Amino acid sequence: MTHNIGVMPNPSILHALRRLTLLGLLLGAACGAHAQPAQITIAVSQNHYPYTDVEDDKAIGLGPDIVRAAFASMGVTVAFESMPHHRCVIEAGRGVVMACLAVGRDNPHFKSGKLFPSKTPLFAVIPALFASSESKLQALTLADLAGKQIVFPKDANYGDDLERVTRGNRVESLTELTGLRMLMAGRAELLAGDPRSVGYLERKYAQELAGRLKVVSQAGGYAGTMGYAAFSKKLADAPHWAALLDQGLAKIHANGEYERINARWSGQLR
Repeated sequence: MTHNIGVMPNPSILHALRRLTLLGLLLGAACGAHAQPAQITIAVSQNHYPYTDVEDDKAIGLGPDIVRAAFASMGVTVAFESMPHHRCVIEAGRGVVMACLAVGRDNPHFKSGKLFPSKTPLFAVIPALFASSESKLQALTLADLAGKQIVFPKDANYGDDLERVTRGNRVESLTELTGLRMLMAGRAELLAGDPRSVGYLERKYAQELAGRLKVVSQAGGYAGTMGYAAFSKKLADAPHWAALLDQGLAKIHANGEYERINARWSGQLR
């Protein structure tokens, strides 16, 4: 007769097997969680085409495309929440949103310590001065601007040079378009604007603006400003996301994706 003899496992082996099984479950859960794509929500300013804008409830522009590509290179998906620029900066400063696109380094919220910028700028804004095509003004230096009435779009900042020399003779317009209309109506001599966005508006509103504007900046333009992602100092994980963005920006600069995005938006086709 054959007898089945059951061999009792050593209790210490059973304990070790249970520990290995538990460890495997934990590692599997961790790997599964890691496999899920990370996601971040960032606020984006409206009405600053071609840098940041919203169309059909989707964030568009140079800034969102650069940020999408940079985070994608790090395995992160970005969702954007659109809002007016002043609210974008305030909400980031309060910690309601992780970050705001795009903000100049001289923004008061940086100076007050509520925000910190990405180490790498997203893009450069090089301003120009525009006048009516009938104006006799041309090749204006900063010294030439004294006493001239200049329209600046609300919340626009075009660098320390223009800010300093136009402080006492500037007029604010709600948008760049309303500023151009003020210029056409003779309510100001000059408009400080971005050539890319003004060029886009000139084409979009061709019947109203085409052929009626000219650039009167000095050769080479003026020192401009840089646009950054502004992260909230109120949120503990903001430095982590800012570091990921900087790493991603380094990647897309190195592989040429940054230049491809910049070239696409330089065409201002929409």
